[in-house]
Amino acid sequence: MKDGTYEMKHTQTYTETSSTTTYDGKGTWAWISGNKEDEFKNKERICFTTTSSTETDSYTGGSDTDIYSGEGDLGVSTMRIDELSSKTLVISAEYTSNYDGNIYTVSETSTYEKQ
Repeated sequence: MKDGTYEMKHTQTYTETSSTTTYDGKGTWAWISGNKEDEFKNKERICFTTTSSTETDSYTGGSDTDIYSGEGDLGVSTMRIDELSSKTLVISAEYTSNYDGNIYTVSETSTYEKQ
C-alpha cells in the first residue's frame, strides 16, 4: 500500500511429501536509498519488516499452525529488483528471521510473468 504497509499470502506445495505451507504476513515496507559503495541505485531495493504472521503446514494426517505477533520486528526482508518490464518482474530476496532465538538467513530469486 502507498502508506508503507503490506499484507501478503504465499502458498507452497511440496509434491515429494504431499504437504503444503501457507504463509500470511503483515508489516511495513520502505524503499532503500542508493549506495555507491555497494553499487545499488536509488529505489532498486525494498525493505519489508514483518510485524505479524501465521504459517500453517498441512500434511497427510494433520497440520501445524504457528502464529507470531507482538512488539518489534519478526523478520526483515530485502528485495532487489533485477528486472522490471510491462511483462516481467525478477526479484532477488535476502531475508533474515529470528525464530526461537535462532537467526536464519535465506537468499532466493523469483521471476513473475504477466499472464
